Amino acid sequence: MRRGARRSFAVAWLALAFAACVRDPSPAPPPTHGQHPNDFFFARAAAERRGAYPRYFSREQVYWTAIGADGDDRSALLSEDGALEPARRSFTIEPFLAVDGRFVSWADAEIEHALRDGDLPIPRVVWRARPIDLTTRAFVAGLPGASVLYATYRLANHGGAPSRADLWLGIRPFQVNPPWQSLNGAGGATAVHRIAREGRVVRVNGRHAIALLTPPDAFGAARLDQGGLADFLARGALAPGRDAVFDAGGFASAAARWRFTLAPGQVAEVVIAVPLHEASAFLAALPRAADAATHAAAAEDATARRWRARLSRAEIALPPASDPIVPALRAALGQILVARAGPALQPGTRTYARAWIRDGVLMESALLQLGVAETPRDFVHWYAPFQEPDGRVPCCVDERGRDTAVEHDSPGQLLYGIASLWRYERDVETVRALWPHVPRTVDYIERLRAQRLGPEWAAPAKRRFRGLLPESISHEGYWQNPVHSYWDDAWALRGLADAALLARVVGGGAAAQRFAALERAFAKDLRASIEATMAHHRVDFVPASADLGDFDPTATTIWLAPGRARGVLPPAALERTYERYVDDVRGRRAGAIAWDAYAPYELRNVEALVRLGRRDDALFVLREILGDQRPPGWRGWSEIVWRDPRAPQFLGDMPHAWISATYARAVRSLLVYERDDGALVLGAGVPLDWLRGEGVRVARLPTHWGPLAYRMREAGERRLVVEIDAGVERPPGGVVVEPPVAIRAARVDGAPAETGSARAVTATRLPARIEIDY
Repeated sequence: MRRGARRSFAVAWLALAFAACVRDPSPAPPPTHGQHPNDFFFARAAAERRGAYPRYFSREQVYWTAIGADGDDRSALLSEDGALEPARRSFTIEPFLAVDGRFVSWADAEIEHALRDGDLPIPRVVWRARPIDLTTRAFVAGLPGASVLYATYRLANHGGAPSRADLWLGIRPFQVNPPWQSLNGAGGATAVHRIAREGRVVRVNGRHAIALLTPPDAFGAARLDQGGLADFLARGALAPGRDAVFDAGGFASAAARWRFTLAPGQVAEVVIAVPLHEASAFLAALPRAADAATHAAAAEDATARRWRARLSRAEIALPPASDPIVPALRAALGQILVARAGPALQPGTRTYARAWIRDGVLMESALLQLGVAETPRDFVHWYAPFQEPDGRVPCCVDERGRDTAVEHDSPGQLLYGIASLWRYERDVETVRALWPHVPRTVDYIERLRAQRLGPEWAAPAKRRFRGLLPESISHEGYWQNPVHSYWDDAWALRGLADAALLARVVGGGAAAQRFAALERAFAKDLRASIEATMAHHRVDFVPASADLGDFDPTATTIWLAPGRARGVLPPAALERTYERYVDDVRGRRAGAIAWDAYAPYELRNVEALVRLGRRDDALFVLREILGDQRPPGWRGWSEIVWRDPRAPQFLGDMPHAWISATYARAVRSLLVYERDDGALVLGAGVPLDWLRGEGVRVARLPTHWGPLAYRMREAGERRLVVEIDAGVERPPGGVVVEPPVAIRAARVDGAPAETGSARAVTATRLPARIEIDY
C-alpha cells in the first residue's frame, strides 16, 4: 500500500471510532474578514464536542506551569490538560486517545497532576481513561542556549484484558495562554502557516523542529478549509494524507498517531523532543528509535539531579504535620529559576516576561536566604547599570530597554538589592563595584523628598504629604490614579538605611553619617505624616497612602519585611491592621465576606504576623493561601486567584515567580528572621505540633551572620530542646529563640537563663543547647 493511502486508511479507520466527536462534520470555513481568530474558535468549540478544542474555548479557565532550564531565555508551558507549548506564541502539541474505539480528550478523563519527587520543575499530567492511563511528562534538558524540551507519553493498561490504545498528538495553532490573557500579547489562537514532516522531524513555521524520537504509524497535515484537527479526527478526510501543508490564514494543523495493543499491566511509551534553540546539532544526532525511551529517561534523570542540587543548598526538614510546606518551598525556588532569562529575574515567562526591580530584589532576597547566591549577584550587577545619570532607577527593563513609568519605589529597592548581597555574602569587592550607584540613588531620593518640603507643605490641608515622596503608580492599586504611596516611602527609608550600611562597608564615614541623618529625618516626617493621615481619614489602622487613607495590609507589610518600621508606625494601629486582616481572611473563607478574587501577594502578611508575635495567625494565613495553588500538584500560584476556579478571567502569569519568592520568604520567617535590632530570631512561626518526634531541623541556612544549623524538638514531658551549632557569627542582638509555649524556666548550656516575659530565650555564644520547660 502506498504511504499516502496507508495514512488515509488509518485516519479513515479513526473516523469510525470518533464519529460522535463533532456535531458538524463539515470542514470549517475560515474566519470572516475582520473576525478575530479567537472569536472564530469560540464559535467552533460551541458547535463541537467538548474536548475537541482547548478548555478555554469552552470559556473555562485553564491553568499551566512553566518548564525550562535554569537561566535560559526560552521556556515551554504545559497546561493542566496536557497541551504543550514549546515557545512563546508558537503552537501546542495536544494529546488525544482512542481506547478500544472510544474517543478520549481532556474532557473525558480524570486528570491528576504532580511534579517529579513532589518538588522539581518536571511536571506530570495523568489522564485516567479506564482501563488506560496516559501520563505526560515534560522537562527541559541541557544548558541555557542549548536546551531541549522533551515530552514522554506513557500508556499503561490497568485493566484485566488486552486493550487497543491509539495516541494522537495534534500540532495546533493555539497557545497554552488563554484568550483573556491580553497583557503583553493576546492568548488563545496563534499563527501556524506551515507544517512539514521530513522523516522523524516535523517543522512548524520553518522555525521550530519537533523530533518524533518514537516514529509514528501515521501522520497527516491539513489547512483549516480542509478541516481542522478535530474535523479530520472525526471525518477521516485528511485527503491526500499529506506530509506538508501551507495555510495562508495561519490555521494549519497536523497529527501523528501511534497504535498499541496492550496486555494487562503492559506499558508503551512515545517520546518527542523540541530543541529550544538552534536545532541542527541535536537533529543530526537523534537516538535510534529503539533507544528513544532510554535516551529520554537518562536525560530526565540528569535534569532531575541538576535541579535537586540547585534547590537543596539549604536543608529544611519538617515533620509530616507540616506538609506540603517544604515541597512547595523547593518548588517555589525552581519556579523563580525557570522564570529568569539569563541574569534577568522575571515574575513570569509569558505575560510578565520582563524584569522589574520591585519583583527582582524580593526574588533576589528569597534566593539568598535559601543558599542560591550567584543568581542574585548576576541580577544586581545586570540591573544597576540601567540607572539613569540623574539617579532615577527604572521600574522595569526588557528587550526594549528601560521603562519610563514613574514609580518611586525603585530607588530604595536598588539600594536594598545591593545591601542584600553584602549581608549574605560579605564581599567587599562586590560593594565597591556597585558603590557608584549608592550615592547617586540617595541623591535622587533626596531630590524627590525636596519636592514635598517647601513651606506650602506645612499648610493644614497639605501637612500629611510633607516630606513624602511624590505621587507614583508603583503599587498596583494606584496605576490609574497616582498617589502618595507609603509603599514607596517604606522602600526609600529601607534604602537610606542600607546606603548608610554600604558606606560603612567601603569606609565612607562621612557618607554614612549623611545617609543615616537623612534616614532619621525621613523617619520623623513619615511618623508625622502617618499620624496626620490617620486623623484626617479617621482610621485606626496603618494607611497605605496619604491621599486615600486606604486599608491595604499586604502593602503595609513592606514596613516590617524588609522595611524598618521601628519608631515609625503607631504600635496600636499596626496591631489593628493585622487583626483586621486576619478577620477578613477568616470571613472570606467562611463566606461571611463577599469576594470575587484576591492576590496571593498576601503571603507577605505571613512575615508581618510572625514579627508581630501572631504565630497562629501566620500559620493560618499560610495554609489558606497554600490551598489556592492551582493545580495543587504543581505547587504554583497565578497572580490572581478567582473564587470560581473556572471563571474565564485574567490570571497574570503562572507560576508567578514573585509570589513564589514571597512564599519562600514567608516560610523562612517561620524558622528564622533577622530583627532590626541585630538579633537572629529562631522558631517564631513554628507550632508545637511540629516539635514532636524528630521536630524541626535546618542546616546550611544563610543568615546575615553566616550559615545557620539548629534543631528544635520536644524532649520529655513539657520540655523543649533547641540545639544551635557553631557557624553563625555572634549577632549583635544575640540568637533569640521564641518557642510556641509560655516559658516556665530555661537553661542555656546548663545555666539558668532570662526568659524575656516568658516568651524568649537568648543565647550569646554558639554552639548552644537550650532547654525550655513550659
